[in-house]
Amino acid sequence: MLFLLACSGSEPLDSSLPADDTSVQTDDTGADTGETGHEDTGHPFECGTVDAPVDVPDIPALELAGTVTWTLDFDETAEGNDLADCTYTRTFTGTQVLDRPWLCDGCAVMVEGTATVTEGMECLGLISSSPEERTEMWGWNESNGFFRSGHEHGRMGELEGPIDNLFQYDQQLASIGWQGEYGLSDDRGAVVLTAEGSMNWKAGETLIADLFAAERTAPYAGGWPQDDPGTLSASWAPAVGETLPNFRLEDQCRDRLDLWDMAGTYTIVEVSQYNCGPCQAMAETAGDFQGTMADQGVEVRFVTLHGNGLSDSLTSPTEDIIDAWTEEYGNHGPVVYDRGYGVAMAASLIEDYGLSFPAWFIVDPEMTVIHAQTGFGDWTTAEAIILAE
Repeated sequence: MLFLLACSGSEPLDSSLPADDTSVQTDDTGADTGETGHEDTGHPFECGTVDAPVDVPDIPALELAGTVTWTLDFDETAEGNDLADCTYTRTFTGTQVLDRPWLCDGCAVMVEGTATVTEGMECLGLISSSPEERTEMWGWNESNGFFRSGHEHGRMGELEGPIDNLFQYDQQLASIGWQGEYGLSDDRGAVVLTAEGSMNWKAGETLIADLFAAERTAPYAGGWPQDDPGTLSASWAPAVGETLPNFRLEDQCRDRLDLWDMAGTYTIVEVSQYNCGPCQAMAETAGDFQGTMADQGVEVRFVTLHGNGLSDSLTSPTEDIIDAWTEEYGNHGPVVYDRGYGVAMAASLIEDYGLSFPAWFIVDPEMTVIHAQTGFGDWTTAEAIILAE
C-alpha cells in the first residue's frame, strides 16, 4: 500500500473572498523522514558568474487610490451571539507591478499597495484578525472584472455582487462593489458582506520594466540548460494537459531562471517548504529517481520552488533557507525563490488544493503538464506516468 504524506500551510488560498479572515485553514503535519543514504547522481552544483538578462525599456507605473466600505449583515444566529450589524472602511494606495502575472489570469493591470482601516476597526474585529494596515493586491481586466487578494503573493479572485463594477477608462476611475455570504467560526452563524467603493488611477513617477520581455543571452550561473523553443504560449490558470506557464524567478545563484529553458526533457516541478518532512523525503530521493530513469534512457530534471516555510508559505524565502537546502539537496537542479507562482499553479492544476506540500507537477519535454498532485510516498507513480508516455 502506498502512503502519501503532505504538510499544510496556513494562508488562505484566495484571500480576496472576502479578503478577511472569516475562515480557518486546518493544519496537519507530515512526519519527518530519515536519511536515505543515496548517492547523488544529479547535476553537481556550483555557481558561476551571474549575468542578468538584457534590460528592457522602463515604463511609468500606474498609481492607484481607492476607498471601500464594507457592510456586515449578521443572521439571527450571529445576532444571538451578540454580533450586531456594522460597517468598516479601508483606503488603498498602490503602484502597478509586472513581475507576478500568475497571480491574476487575464488581469490587464495589477497593483500592489497598502490598505488601511480608517473607520470601524471594532467592526472588522468581529470577523477578522486582519491588522489595521496590510499589503493587498488589486487588479482589473478589460471586461470590467475586479480582482483582489490580501497578500502580495496571493492569487487574486474576481469579486462579484449585486453592484456591477463600472470602469470609466476615459476618466481613469471605477465604481466597484461585491457581495458574499460567509459562515462564522465555532457555528456562530453567518454574515453577508457587501462592499461598495471607488478607485482612480494615473501614470506616476515610478518606472517599471517587464522582466518577461528581457532577452537572456548569457549562460546560467548554475549551469542550467537554455532550451526554451521560443514558440510556447500558456494561460496563467492552466489545467493538466496544458502548457505550464513560464516564470522568471531567482535561483540559488540569484540568477533569473526561465522555467521554459527546461524544455526538451521531463521535468518535475516541486512546490516545497523547508520544514516539510515529505518535501525533504522527495528531495532526498530525487537523485535515486534520476538514476533509475537514466538507466531506462530517460532524462529527468528537477525544479524546486520554495516559500518561507509552512507558516509563511506564500512569502519568498530567506537566503539562509535556500542556501541550506541547496547544500543538502541542490545537486538535482534549480532551487528557486518563489513568489506565489507555485501555489497559484497548484490551485489551478489540483482540484480542491488546500496549501498542501509538496505539490508537484510532471511536465513533458514540450512543457505540458501530464500529472499534478500533493503529498509524497515514493517515485512509483512518477516512473509509471513518464514511461507510459
